[in-house]
Amino acid sequence: MRDLSSIEFPQSINTGNESAIDAFFSPSLKNATEYCVAVAYFSSAWISEAAPGLADFVSSGGRLRWMVSPQLSADDIEAINSSSSENQKAMIAWNNLERILFFMEKEPREILTWMIADQVLELRLAIPRKTNGSIFHAKIGYLSDPQGYKVAFSGSYNITGAANRNWERIDIFSYKDEPKRVDSICAEWEALWGDSDPHTSAIKVTDEIMDRVRKSISMKRPYHHQAANDAIPQEKHALRDYQIKAINSWFDNKGKGVLVMATGSGKTFTALKITEKLLEKYIERKTPIVVIIAVPYRHLLEQWSSEASEHGIDLVKCFESKSTWLPLATSRLADLRLGTIQSVVLGVTYATLARESFQTVISSINCHTLFIADEAHNVLADTTRRSLPENATFRLGLTATPERNSEPGESTELLEEYFGKVIFEFGIEDAIKNRYLTPYKYYAIPCTMSDLEFDRYTELTQRIYQLMNFHEDSQKEDSLKRLLMERARVVGDLDSKYEQLKTNLSKIENRKTLIYCSDYSDSSQKPIERAMKIASSSNLKMRKFTHTESMKERADIIRLLESGRVDTVVAIRCLDEGVDIPSVDSAHFLASSTSHRQFIQRRGRVLRLAPSKTHSYIYDYVALPPEGTDHTDLEKKASLSLIKRERDRVEEFSRIALNFQECDEFLKNLERLEKNNEPN
Repeated sequence: MRDLSSIEFPQSINTGNESAIDAFFSPSLKNATEYCVAVAYFSSAWISEAAPGLADFVSSGGRLRWMVSPQLSADDIEAINSSSSENQKAMIAWNNLERILFFMEKEPREILTWMIADQVLELRLAIPRKTNGSIFHAKIGYLSDPQGYKVAFSGSYNITGAANRNWERIDIFSYKDEPKRVDSICAEWEALWGDSDPHTSAIKVTDEIMDRVRKSISMKRPYHHQAANDAIPQEKHALRDYQIKAINSWFDNKGKGVLVMATGSGKTFTALKITEKLLEKYIERKTPIVVIIAVPYRHLLEQWSSEASEHGIDLVKCFESKSTWLPLATSRLADLRLGTIQSVVLGVTYATLARESFQTVISSINCHTLFIADEAHNVLADTTRRSLPENATFRLGLTATPERNSEPGESTELLEEYFGKVIFEFGIEDAIKNRYLTPYKYYAIPCTMSDLEFDRYTELTQRIYQLMNFHEDSQKEDSLKRLLMERARVVGDLDSKYEQLKTNLSKIENRKTLIYCSDYSDSSQKPIERAMKIASSSNLKMRKFTHTESMKERADIIRLLESGRVDTVVAIRCLDEGVDIPSVDSAHFLASSTSHRQFIQRRGRVLRLAPSKTHSYIYDYVALPPEGTDHTDLEKKASLSLIKRERDRVEEFSRIALNFQECDEFLKNLERLEKNNEPN
């Protein structure tokens, strides 16, 4: 077990007499899980000398937080401090730090860049707040172990090779001996890191910089990367830090706003905590309140009901025939008006929300109301948007994907019109980095269209362009949607995708797998039937999950998958949103629309935490046009359309994958295909 308290460290080290790496850093890194330091300089020599201890630290899931100083001129500092753009500030500082990396020896530079790319090393750039010649000269830090025991240090020691050759001093403080000194150094460090030091600002590394870091890598990962063995499960009823921030943001915004939270990061749990807190306030005031929770599917409503009961919330489920829910809902609201109860919580599907029976219920409510929309992007459909309760005092939108880029008229702005602004964001990168979701490996699998399939795709593309250039009329939008859907179905049902699926399923063992299919085919056999036949021939224990299965059958399928009695589920769309199957660690995307929302949701299905699950696998079957130099202009136009729709998804998935470096060749091939199909 890693334990810093068991090590007797020297009180100080004089590098003229002994090596700080041998006497302090190597033994402490082997027993720590976090290494936080603020220094003016670092170099390749120190990385090389400390490599054995760093490798063991990183391989065991350790995290590093380093605050370092780029070499900046007075003009650079002034440009940074006068800029209002956080990205511009970061880029000026990073450009200078990149020069240091450039002159490093190749191996330590690659170690550093891999650690940054894997997010095991988080850098912040220290910038003086004034241009009076002051420099960042801190040399403090601390290490902590899994039990939270800390060892702090300070002195004249930088992270450079010269630190071991020069006469340098480092003072070491163990918590058991000098707790106040350790707390003082940790507080100083956290102030620097948190950008609250009066003399030094802390600039975060941006997404643009992370992309540059990833693209600069030219060799394989030089250490074993423990993906998520130390992932943090959600304790029952215990809030995580980011969930507390989300709750506070909503209340600070007077009970309105949209929470954008990654699939699997606990949107439902957070919303129920908001509900719980609001109900407590109203009960304390002896004031009536109604809560309406709207969701897209029945199985999601069942999940909400189950989780709500764990919070002591009795939810009336409203869906399907009004005879099954209307009498109970009406009775509860009557009791509320009489004062025999103080709150009513109604759960409703979006389909039922739009019906006259539920709209009558809404119009009968004469007290304060909280309206919660799960997967809130669904309210953007015209029918649902018209049915939103305008008398809702409090409004909460929940989504992992606020924008549906490929569908006109549906965006964050429309959500904000009803719910208020986006008040909190916690994306998938945040969740993976903080070990609330598992990392993943991504495999883009090329699937070339046959000539017949490409002809059909080209024909539909021509009809789409003709319709887009046609004058506006009431039927144009519906016709366009039908053609786009028909073309997407061609892409989702390629023969080459099933051939590749058969090859891949035959190689994979001991994984719990989801297979996403198209919902339609021009062939005599439905896509889901073709996929099920392939899964069966690979000796997989398999079930299908579609709109035809009853609620009980769906629940049984999920239980069978969790227990291991089923290892593969073949689905169309019903697993896109909100279904919790944490043990699933593998997904095959035979069909993916251009909807950013859909492929983000599907990725999230396989990233939830589960015991012994270190990372997940995503197999993306990417449709490509047939190669050829004799394509007509129309065929080139169709090819470019196909390549663009597929490339956007590949870029998004590969960007934060563990094996992002392996995806570069595939993306280069897409670029080559794109150039080959540019118009003459």
